Amino acid sequence: MAPVVELWGDLLAMPGALAHAVSSDFHMSAGIAVDFKKCFGRVDELLAQGKGVGEVAYLKHKSTYVFYLITKKHYSNKCISLNNVFSCLVHLNHLCTSLGVREVSMPRIGCGLDLLKYSDILPRVCAAFQDSYVQVNILTPPPSIQGLSVLGDGQGVRYLISRGKLANGMGIELHLKTVGLSRSGQTISQLLDVLNGMPNNSLGDVLVLIGTNDFMKLCSSDEKQRRERKAIRGKWSALRTVLSNKCKACCRAIITTVPPIPKILNPAHSVATKEHWLWNYINQSLKDLSASRFHVLDLEAVFMKDGIGNEDFFER
Repeated sequence: MAPVVELWGDLLAMPGALAHAVSSDFHMSAGIAVDFKKCFGRVDELLAQGKGVGEVAYLKHKSTYVFYLITKKHYSNKCISLNNVFSCLVHLNHLCTSLGVREVSMPRIGCGLDLLKYSDILPRVCAAFQDSYVQVNILTPPPSIQGLSVLGDGQGVRYLISRGKLANGMGIELHLKTVGLSRSGQTISQLLDVLNGMPNNSLGDVLVLIGTNDFMKLCSSDEKQRRERKAIRGKWSALRTVLSNKCKACCRAIITTVPPIPKILNPAHSVATKEHWLWNYINQSLKDLSASRFHVLDLEAVFMKDGIGNEDFFER
């Protein structure tokens, strides 16, 4: 049995066959359907296939296929049946098998404008493709702020949430530990592992929130500090390379510097501590990596001494 794989990223950037849900009138006027209509068009060809609810129409596109799962009759219908979704998925499996498609990528079918629960959809995808050699990738766009997909440490995510800046109803839970590709306590090595598991060109513009985890680890190291400092420079370079591969060619990556820690930057300290020096060292090594499509945003200037931003650094 081929796996059902859940990924974060841009569906239309995925290689190979694609699938999404439509109404039988192929109106495609909202959600991701608009992008499919713009990219692939040929609505007359789809209508001419005469497919009904619970069936799948498709287009041959270059060397692969684009599948249209007809889950409802009219685009204005707000309630769709889980039975219709499952019927479409079974038809999709049969079509992929007959056309020799080994991998197909789709969004969380029916979970956007049609308001179905993903917890109801995922088991049906697995059931429809059981005993199939077709791998199904289910793509979810990462949470975003002003068009930038948010990656990195959960500390930065919680800061954004506290300012009411994350979209899609994510501003409720102030102590959130995980959102999309962001995790509390995430180190750069862990972020690199996550990104390396993603297809190339699967992200648009990204905002990478660097937390204090690597910095705190470096502070606690004495004997190996020089080696650790050298290693962290290598990680920044690797991050720039990976982001260049994972983001589309026309897109950019914005990386924040390590945020200031009040006890280290306390103005009452007249003598710079070892930790202060290391904090400056790490952030300078980040700033040195600024390049085309790769921008480093210095957080020191936009934080007050108590660690609360005095202006919105995404609107500068």
